[in-house]
Amino acid sequence: MSPPTARHRTAPRALKPSQNREKLLSAARELIGRQGYAATGTEQIVREAGITRGALYYQFVDKRDLFRAVCESVMAEMAQRIYDQTMRDAVAEEHELSVGCALLLDFYSEPQIRQVLLIDGPAVLGFGEWRALQEPVSLGLLTHALEHLVEAGRIGANQVAPLADMLFGALSQAGVAIGAADDPAAAREAYRSSIDGLLEGIGALCSPREIARVWRW
Repeated sequence: MSPPTARHRTAPRALKPSQNREKLLSAARELIGRQGYAATGTEQIVREAGITRGALYYQFVDKRDLFRAVCESVMAEMAQRIYDQTMRDAVAEEHELSVGCALLLDFYSEPQIRQVLLIDGPAVLGFGEWRALQEPVSLGLLTHALEHLVEAGRIGANQVAPLADMLFGALSQAGVAIGAADDPAAAREAYRSSIDGLLEGIGALCSPREIARVWRW
């Protein structure tokens, strides 16, 4: 199974695959990840990308639209990294949920991801759109992992959808808190402990040793 991909879009973006589009996404992610959305102008982005301003508006409606695409690319990358890591290290299917949640919280503490997705994301897009942007990826991964718990006889099939919604809400709130925290590492550990409590309640918490086996970044 491939990781879920983000499909939810609200902006009327001109979706034209090209090298210019990838250059813009890369430049915007690097600059915004380092100095924040407000401090990053479109002139700086196109200069960093090595293309014209007209090329930016050929690909995106405006700066906000470009930023939304950057957030989508960050979400897709995190989903791929979680999928690759769990597949490469042969994590037991019933442990995918616990390992995946731990890895996601670790990603949230990476400076670039924290700035783009957790600090600027809700502020620029608004909480509703920011949360909706993550649903196709996050809910897809959570649902897939919870289905393994159904197969293992730990939860009922009718619990998958509500548990996926509840865990998605908890992880979203953890992301907001980590993004706003003066000490992201401490916030990550606090929320990880709380989410571990939720996972333990449904028989989905794996041992620290299992998580440590795939902890390489």
